[in-house]
Amino acid sequence: MGREAIIEKLDKELRNDIKNECRVVYILSRVRKILDYEKADNKILRFYCNWVLHINLEHKNTTLFISKMFDSCIDFSKSEKDIAREMKSCQSDFFKLNDLKDDLRKFFENHDLPLFLVNKNRYWINFIKLLLEIIEECPVICIGSSEKIRSLELVKNDKGTYCYKFSLTNSKNKPVIKLKFKSNLSQHPISGKQPGI
Repeated sequence: MGREAIIEKLDKELRNDIKNECRVVYILSRVRKILDYEKADNKILRFYCNWVLHINLEHKNTTLFISKMFDSCIDFSKSEKDIAREMKSCQSDFFKLNDLKDDLRKFFENHDLPLFLVNKNRYWINFIKLLLEIIEECPVICIGSSEKIRSLELVKNDKGTYCYKFSLTNSKNKPVIKLKFKSNLSQHPISGKQPGI
């Protein structure tokens, strides 16, 4: 199947409600195929595309990406909370999932694909909830590519909130950072057909 056929299938898929994990995996796998065809160096988008397709991520390019994002934010002389605060400050858009949303929007625009998923809050929230369920507890293993990070994992805390949990090479600190993405579920129900389709 060629690039244009993949774009056409992705276009059709993006015009439907995304109601289950299979659709999220399908969409991101098609996005990744197009990135591969185009040899695009879109690190954030490729990272999430890879994450939904594997039980763990340990490929050096992926783990170097995480290392480059966070190693400079980690000071082992600081407390776990201070390290988490610094990491969050350095990469706030990553933890709010804004980077992913922006990259998907650019990708869809560049390929004349529907923008409902990234422009309508209720569709974005539903997509993210499904995405997080897929990648939960699928670690990113950074051993060998990071001097400071052993692994990164998406977990739920005691309150059921998704968090990124970092295991650091000094083995005593495990900073945990809550994911925060804007949602207003009372005003934007998750189900329903997309308008104009």
